[in-house]
Amino acid sequence: MSNVVKIKKNNNNTYKVNNNYIVTLVPHHYMGTIWNDVEKYLQKAVKRSKGRWTIDYLKNAIKKAEQELWVIFTEEDNEIIGAATTEFVYYPNSKKVAVQYLGGENLPDWAWNYLTTVEAWAKDNKCDGIECTARFGMWKWLGKSGWEKSYTIFEKRFNNG
Repeated sequence: MSNVVKIKKNNNNTYKVNNNYIVTLVPHHYMGTIWNDVEKYLQKAVKRSKGRWTIDYLKNAIKKAEQELWVIFTEEDNEIIGAATTEFVYYPNSKKVAVQYLGGENLPDWAWNYLTTVEAWAKDNKCDGIECTARFGMWKWLGKSGWEKSYTIFEKRFNNG
């Protein structure tokens, strides 16, 4: 696995993997042991779902192995500083890993560690690629590192109350 993510176009900048962070997949049956340490990082991302999900639904999906929980921690003191979830998505002609929720402290410092780890894991699981639903601000990173903008979701919410 390369330690440098190259930026597209003629830009000489690179996003480097920071070796001070460790990204690990948490076995589903261990999720309860670290939930209190990661819930705060996932909560903010869940709030951006505009009611599609709650933190309790996400916790249950991880427990039932419907989503995978990833933890990012510092190598120096093993402090958890971020968390993410993924799930396999099966299309008629493709299998992908979808990054569903992502949050934490100092995200720019470890985001590439996370993405390169998940990319390797997706390849190991015979996926055709990775997809991510994210806020617009993530495009400034993803767009420069081999990701494509596939589509935009528009929504109109109704007041059904």
